[in-house]
Amino acid sequence: MKNLHITHKNKIVIAVIIPILVFLFAVIYRGFAFYIFTTMPPCRLYYSWGLMCPGCGGTRSVNALVRGDIFTSFRLNPIVIFFGVLGTAFYTELIFSIFDKKIKIVPRSMVFLWVMIGLFSIFYVVRHFIPFFAI
Repeated sequence: MKNLHITHKNKIVIAVIIPILVFLFAVIYRGFAFYIFTTMPPCRLYYSWGLMCPGCGGTRSVNALVRGDIFTSFRLNPIVIFFGVLGTAFYTELIFSIFDKKIKIVPRSMVFLWVMIGLFSIFYVVRHFIPFFAI
């Protein structure tokens, strides 16, 4: 795979824009959360078969996270928290690279990827049998 080279100036621009976009998303999302919940169609898999798909609880999880309720967000759909932590780790790497400090917080191996896919797959099967994780 070809390595992408991002210039120093572009790294600074990205580092400034990301927090602004995250803040704007949180403000806008809080304002439209009720609208989103009332207009989203129900999950077809859950509605038809009674089984939760990997995305079930994702919207409620993001809503809980925006409210600051991390525990409920994790209980509803842990992948939201995982991507939040992963995004924060990549952003931290970006900030350090701006100051010419090359650090790697996130493992870049296929083993890490497959372990995460395996853990989430296990969770999505187990959540059907443990009422605590039901949505």
